[in-house]
Amino acid sequence: MNIRELIHPGFRYVIEALVGGPFAKVIHPELLVDDRIQGADKTARMAQVRSRLILYEDRIKKRRPAIIGHNPFLDLCFIQETFLQPLPADAVTFSKEIHQLFPKIIDTKYLASHLGFRAGKNLEQLYKAASEAPLLITPEPGFDARDGSAHNAGFDSWMTAAVFVSLARKMVLRNPGLCTPLERGKEEGADKEEKAPGLGAELFRELSPFACNSRSSSGLEACAGELILQWGCEVWKRYGNKLRLGYAGVMDLAKA
Repeated sequence: MNIRELIHPGFRYVIEALVGGPFAKVIHPELLVDDRIQGADKTARMAQVRSRLILYEDRIKKRRPAIIGHNPFLDLCFIQETFLQPLPADAVTFSKEIHQLFPKIIDTKYLASHLGFRAGKNLEQLYKAASEAPLLITPEPGFDARDGSAHNAGFDSWMTAAVFVSLARKMVLRNPGLCTPLERGKEEGADKEEKAPGLGAELFRELSPFACNSRSSSGLEACAGELILQWGCEVWKRYGNKLRLGYAGVMDLAKA
């Protein structure tokens, strides 16, 4: 086992979940229960946490989450090498391997380059441009990282999320012909359980610090979840699974 995994085992479970692997039975539920809860209440809460972990594991396996990053090529290399398997000797093999591990990847730098932003703009510059218009997401209390600074991991994550939502909205408004969301339940991997309590939107609300806050005057939902198109939409067939590699060009993961 990698020494970094021994020091930070918790993050290994995050990676395991993202690649569709098992994690529910190896995470002790007591770690996720408030220490102030004791006795029968604690036992009941631990059982509830365990059942939810199993539910979430099954959910993630059935509908793999999209990985969203800004210029994430090196981040993906680091994740594969540190947590999953050694890096291959060539880019073609890496492209195939990373696509098998993460079949849904969106590079906001690549997306921005197709929405009129010059390729040289960095994440902080795109975030400032996105902030010129009201952002469509707001953090829940205690999760506001906007007072941070660039190159801090938490703040960079916030900026990437804000930039992605802003770019997704621009894509909807500029390319309505490409942006008709699929009918609910028609997306690949969808199942009848999605309408059951504890799944879908509720899972998103439980795991995400972002929340809906208003509706726009045009009638479009201002909630981030309504403007982020399902993966099967034509937009992501064109702009998803493509990584910018600086002056080397673009890596098309779907064609690997």
